[in-house]
Amino acid sequence: MSGLKASTLSTSTSSFEAANANDQQLSKMAVEAFDKIENYLQEELAFSIEDYKVVETMNKVTTAKYADLVNLATGVKKTIEDLNGKYRDLEPYLNQLNSIEESVDKLEKAAKHLETYSKQLENKFKSLEKR
Repeated sequence: MSGLKASTLSTSTSSFEAANANDQQLSKMAVEAFDKIENYLQEELAFSIEDYKVVETMNKVTTAKYADLVNLATGVKKTIEDLNGKYRDLEPYLNQLNSIEESVDKLEKAAKHLETYSKQLENKFKSLEKR
């Protein structure tokens, strides 16, 4: 077994140089990999920041739009309240108009009945005159 250990351990400088060159190449590749990962993450963060800025802008626009809608709804509410007040003020007059309309309808019916009755009387009178 001790012979095996001796064969795997090398004290030559060429194997150290190869290992050192491999270490340098690995270090260089690791640095490149970390740089690329850093660049990737920076870009991802930049995209995320831009996305959040877009969302923030959308939120501001939406907030402004809802503020406009609140103002519009407030105006509509005030207009409805004003119209309801005017309707309450006019309601007695509207009731009087409805009552007058009903009376006019009754008078029209009575006038039609009178006209019909007067025509019947006229016809009777004419028939009596002919005799």
